[in-house]
Amino acid sequence: MTNLYENIRKIRTEKSLTQDVVADRLGITQASYSRMEKGDTAISVDRLEVIADLFGMTTVQLLYWGEPLLEEEKSVLIAKIHALEKEVERLTQQVNQLEPLQRETLLPFETRIANLEKDLKSQKNLNKLLEERLAEKDQLIQEKSQMIEVLLRLTQKS
Repeated sequence: MTNLYENIRKIRTEKSLTQDVVADRLGITQASYSRMEKGDTAISVDRLEVIADLFGMTTVQLLYWGEPLLEEEKSVLIAKIHALEKEVERLTQQVNQLEPLQRETLLPFETRIANLEKDLKSQKNLNKLLEERLAEKDQLIQEKSQMIEVLLRLTQKS
């Protein structure tokens, strides 16, 4: 996981926000905010929510900003699977419309279909693995978020 404080600084600068603007929204001084952004001072859950809102994201997105986006990977694989399924269906229809003698001359064509079916099976296997990775990552995110909330609350009590 990337560093929360680094995430906040990077996102703030990408959004062209000054420390003064964020500090004002949090109701603290720029100096206090600067110490918070450096990690010298802990960020409360409430302040984290205000910062995330100011940045136009959720606290989880803020915490995991910069992490690999498995959802996008999954979407790409699903799109590839659908494209391969359509291609196999289209080629199968074309072969079924041919006369038996013409079919025999299309052995390379049938080989192409077989290869597409293999690719489709591989893509489906990759999709299954990706779904398992997503489930594991979701569980880790949930556990880390809970740990962060507990740590932030403990920090507030001290």
